[in-house]
Amino acid sequence: MRVPRLPSIFKSRSAKKFDMSTRYYDERKERIKLAKEKSKMKDKSVHKDYFVKAWKAKYPGYEKQSSVRLLLLIFALSSLTYYLLKY
Repeated sequence: MRVPRLPSIFKSRSAKKFDMSTRYYDERKERIKLAKEKSKMKDKSVHKDYFVKAWKAKYPGYEKQSSVRLLLLIFALSSLTYYLLKY
């Protein structure tokens, strides 16, 4: 038999927890979960470098195009600002 609980000011009740196990097995989700866990175990910088190298291999002139685009944008905004302040 349990001892009756007395109300207390200092103790807080914890919320009831709900845990439902899955009914169906999804092989794709399981593979994704295992891949994520495996990637967490690896060094993150190596993982990041892999994607950077893959991106550069796919788009070899990307950095050059990006800098040219940035310069054109700066020129356009500065000229627009000049004309707005002039008049």
